[in-house]
Amino acid sequence: MSKSSKQRKTFIIDGLEIPFIEGETVMQAAIKANIYIPHLCFNPEFTPNGSCKICTCEINGRKTSSCCTKAQQGMLVKNETHELTMMRRTLVQMLFVEGNHYCPFCERSGNCQLQALAYDLGMTDLHFPRFNAKRNVDASHPDIMIDRNRCIFCELCVRASIEVDKKDIFTIAGRSINKRMAINSKSGNLKDTEMKITDKSAHICPVGCIIIKGQGFKTPIGERIYDKHSIRDVGNIRPDSLIKEKQQTEATELQKKKIKVATCSLAGCFGCHMSFLDMDERIIELLEQVELSRCPLNDIKNCAPDCDLGLIEGAVCNTENIEVLRHFRKSCKIIIAVGSCAINGGVPSLRNSIDVKACLDESYLNGIGVVTPKIPTDKEIPYLLEKVHPIHEVIKVDYFLPGCPPPADAFWKIFNDLLDGKEPELPYDLLHFIQGRPYWEIPILVQRLCGICPVSHHIAAGKAIDMIAGVTELTETAYKLRLLLHYGQTLQSHALHFFHLSSPDLLFGFESDIDCRNIVGVIDKHPELALQGVKLRKYGQEVIRVICGKRIHGTGCIPGGMNKPLSREDNNYLLGDIEQIIAWSECAVKTARDCYLANEPFHKNFALLRSNYLSLIGKNGELDLYHGKLRLKDASGNLLFDQQDYCDYQNLIQEEVKSWSYMKFPFIKSLGKESGWYRTGPLARINNCDYISTPRAEKARQEFIAYGGKEPVHSTLAYHWARMIELLFSAEKIKQLLNDSIITGGDLIVQGKRQNEGIGVIEAPRGTLFHHYQVDEDDLISKANLIVATTHNNSALNESIRVVANQQINGREISEAVLNNIEVAIRAYDPCLSCATHAIGKMPLKVEMRHQQSGELISQLIKDADGTLRQ
Repeated sequence: MSKSSKQRKTFIIDGLEIPFIEGETVMQAAIKANIYIPHLCFNPEFTPNGSCKICTCEINGRKTSSCCTKAQQGMLVKNETHELTMMRRTLVQMLFVEGNHYCPFCERSGNCQLQALAYDLGMTDLHFPRFNAKRNVDASHPDIMIDRNRCIFCELCVRASIEVDKKDIFTIAGRSINKRMAINSKSGNLKDTEMKITDKSAHICPVGCIIIKGQGFKTPIGERIYDKHSIRDVGNIRPDSLIKEKQQTEATELQKKKIKVATCSLAGCFGCHMSFLDMDERIIELLEQVELSRCPLNDIKNCAPDCDLGLIEGAVCNTENIEVLRHFRKSCKIIIAVGSCAINGGVPSLRNSIDVKACLDESYLNGIGVVTPKIPTDKEIPYLLEKVHPIHEVIKVDYFLPGCPPPADAFWKIFNDLLDGKEPELPYDLLHFIQGRPYWEIPILVQRLCGICPVSHHIAAGKAIDMIAGVTELTETAYKLRLLLHYGQTLQSHALHFFHLSSPDLLFGFESDIDCRNIVGVIDKHPELALQGVKLRKYGQEVIRVICGKRIHGTGCIPGGMNKPLSREDNNYLLGDIEQIIAWSECAVKTARDCYLANEPFHKNFALLRSNYLSLIGKNGELDLYHGKLRLKDASGNLLFDQQDYCDYQNLIQEEVKSWSYMKFPFIKSLGKESGWYRTGPLARINNCDYISTPRAEKARQEFIAYGGKEPVHSTLAYHWARMIELLFSAEKIKQLLNDSIITGGDLIVQGKRQNEGIGVIEAPRGTLFHHYQVDEDDLISKANLIVATTHNNSALNESIRVVANQQINGREISEAVLNNIEVAIRAYDPCLSCATHAIGKMPLKVEMRHQQSGELISQLIKDADGTLRQ
């Protein structure tokens, strides 16, 4: 038989005639014919071994691996069937739950074949409970790290090491649940092999098991392999359709009517709610067709019994979370699990491989700076579950909306599909704890602690990691990019807090009608003001997006700098609106000031506290949100210390543990627990600084300080006024930076000599933020300590509640007005979205009045988790 006749041999795949050459496998012939068969362990450079079984096809009626099956004349192959798609999806789900694949902060995210294949197969949840295996991480090699928690046993590294590198470094040992990647060295460690960073096996891993040390997230979002294209496009196949499993729902009932929507956040960062708000002006349009039931954006405490749709973000970590889920399932016709935490446990489930007691011990007994060590045990605080669970393990979930967080367009698509009576369906482009992790991952990981100000955690951790990398000074371009990023974050966060969350209190009154005391009411009664607030936040989010690749949980800071430059096009895009943003920011200062002064005697004394104030300060006493040293003033405005290096914070600040709260209570060590508490945030920063370096904000600061007279401004409600001055300052600084030609430079990274410890401190929107990490000899984090703004303000929050209770309680009974006023006091600090907004109303709240001498209970008012009031 001639060679040409051999080439004319064909077989059939899904009705298509495919030519092949004798000796080729079904997989090899399919690839040449531009047909994609899903696979993980196959690579045309190496001998196939059929270990993953993802490429299983139905061949002549039998299911077998296409990568190992030789093509034969007339063979009938089925590749795209519903049954095969479901089988492959199940196999991929099993790979996810058997390993520890935390895609949101894995540095291989966007370049990971397993992740891309999961999207391709329509996998939106894990389906099975996680194993939470704790496998050995080998970071002994100076250049290469092996995270066995991510290994899928594809054996590509084994074949690459033998067939290309000629070293035989890797092997697979054990069977079944004990199966593991092993190293062929006497010690079993990678450092005792001849592996080099240039070896093929160092770069062949399809997941994040074998990674190069210190590179982290150098590839920006948008430039990763699978950011714009599915694995099918990259794998040379473009099928007309992807078979998806359809689910019967009640969606058609929602057509042509206003739907009731409830939302909540369990154990998560609130980033999904922030992404929901990133619909920007479209929210106003959406509210014409959607009625918000329980939601952090209004004052409604529980779901309507006939709620159409429930959106739930966050994992299940305590008993209260379980009760909230059951309430939602009972009240809502459709439940959507939103984001990585709700779907698979996300970052909160990192603790599943660690005993709960060990976590508590590290936080409350052995933590850095802890005094009076004890485990909080009060019966009023929720009981922690032994494991963190995705929500579908507690209640039935109808849809899964993946992402960390899902993009705003995904929310918009879901709502519009439901409003049109369609089955919700998302295209590909919309799908997209610390100890023991390599230090360069930390800036990406820790931003998942908070979706409201993720950039603040990202930058603070970035500064700490710079120190570990031995970098004491960034390039001018990288430094100014971080400044721009930080001011964008401050602008959006302050706009969110004032316009969306606190302005209803000031515009309508603390006890005004529930229907208007929320952002919906502001949109209705003050549409121009509401739109300005939406657009101010939108602009800050756009600053973040152009630098980090997306508005929430992007990438930017890497050891010693930034991972991408700011393009001239993006710079000009941001400059186009900056004058309007500054003008609106000036209006915001005036609005906050006028609202405060309109009822000045009451507002001045409401929750009034004489306190110490802590913040960073510039070297000349100027307001500095990114860097500087620590300054502390007392209630009279006297300096207690100044220009203190924040790296010495352990000698300045300690944290007390109390039995009735999981939150710790920081205090100034030299002043003691009773008088050493302090306040941070906008009020502290404006009181502490000597001047502001931008002209309009400085003018506003002078008026604010003049109002206080000879002492700092102590009124708790003055936080709003101070916050808007910082909003204006941020807008002015953004303009300065965008007009600096160095901001679009390309010199972004500095290298240094590796250190074992790093401390990064910045002024986050809510207050001073400390990140402190210690690293072992293998580049893994061995100790971590974070003090966030809410923790700094913990004592002040409690004192404010005490003052409001004393001001409002009449000595006979406790009214609902008392609870409303307590919420207003808490909201002034903007501690976090779940308690800085009306969402505190969905948490249990109990106020008791007792006789001062006897302790006898006179009256009490209890607000249950579902919002019910009980005397």
